[in-house]
Amino acid sequence: MSISLVICRHLWWGGREKFLVCNSYCMRNASPLALGDWISLDEYPMKLSIVIPVYNERETLQSVVEAVRACTVDDFELIVVDDASSDGTRELLEGPLGNLADRLVFHDRNQGKGAALRSGVAVARGESVLFQDADLE
Repeated sequence: MSISLVICRHLWWGGREKFLVCNSYCMRNASPLALGDWISLDEYPMKLSIVIPVYNERETLQSVVEAVRACTVDDFELIVVDDASSDGTRELLEGPLGNLADRLVFHDRNQGKGAALRSGVAVARGESVLFQDADLE
């Protein structure tokens, strides 16, 4: 049986990244995951999609993309959705940062964070989706 998670926070524990389960929809190997469980993705291997919605985040975007790329999760895709930024974020994504993302989505007009998240989820190929804000918050 497959697993579908909503993960809202992670931490380092004993040299490994652990993730907090905020909502789980299925069970894997008849072992239920409960809210508040800390799991390692080594225990539950899956393809993870990480979506970063951005709007005028030129100053912090490179740091967050590099931090996500440096994480120890083996199988993930990085999706960056630009919600019609006007500060040069798009040019940064089309240039030096473009090859660090697996998928880039560009909105023609600003539609808000919710629309950016939905656009990222629409192109995600992972079994689970994690959201990361571009402002390092």
